[in-house]
Amino acid sequence: MLTRENLAGAYTESCLDAIEETKARTNGAYNPTTWKVMIHRRLGEHGSSAGVEAAKSLLRQEGVAGDVDGGERLHAHRLDYLSVEWSVLNPRWAKLFTDEDRELAYAAFELNLREQGSQVRG
Repeated sequence: MLTRENLAGAYTESCLDAIEETKARTNGAYNPTTWKVMIHRRLGEHGSSAGVEAAKSLLRQEGVAGDVDGGERLHAHRLDYLSVEWSVLNPRWAKLFTDEDRELAYAAFELNLREQGSQVRG
């Protein structure tokens, strides 16, 4: 049986993989350094849950400094599926996030799409 800790560890690993994929798919044009730093800073305190805690902080803009327009950059490269918001909305990680987390992610994702001239399909 997959424990919450194992699921959180898989999420953290998925986030780090998404960072590398972002760099590769943008040919280095976008390197989500702020996101990577947020995860790594939480590893000591939160261990395998570092990615989850970083995502929650990012959604609430808590302790976020630097580039916070990652969603816009990913959308510009048609890589929305690599965004933190997308990951929080992914059913695979549902047990890791609250309804409030998902509402914040959806609102941020929707706002980003509107700013880019797109719509969330319902």
